[in-house]
Amino acid sequence: MVTDGRLEIINLLADNESRIGRLYSAYAEKFPEYYNFWILLASEEEAHSQWIKDLHGDVLKGSLFFDSERFDVKAIKLFADYLEQKSVELKEKDFDLKKALGIAFDIENALIESRWFEIYKTDQPSLRFSLKRLQDATNNHKQKLAEAILAAQK
Repeated sequence: MVTDGRLEIINLLADNESRIGRLYSAYAEKFPEYYNFWILLASEEEAHSQWIKDLHGDVLKGSLFFDSERFDVKAIKLFADYLEQKSVELKEKDFDLKKALGIAFDIENALIESRWFEIYKTDQPSLRFSLKRLQDATNNHKQKLAEAILAAQK
């Protein structure tokens, strides 16, 4: 039985991916001209959440080592609070597309810079592939957002 906080951390990380998806869905509603862009990102964030949840079982079986000391639960919860704050900011009058794109870019960049993908360690190729896929997807979001920011500046 896993009792050292690993389950809580996995659930919090998965929940944060879902929160990001909900924020992107809200951006889709706010900026209908970019609806497809935001909805695609939102659906991919929900997939990321599921990928993290799928790893949960491997941690319980002992086939995937999870370094529970890699992240502080408080820090993960602070990130969740940050995401909720950004959802509230969406209601401000001066909230525009450039601000939304900048926030989303910062979110994806924070996930990459935190190197949270490195909390998992495994010798199993299939699990390493899943983690790499998650990291690549986040990098892909960052790239898409960088391109959208450049296009919005024109």
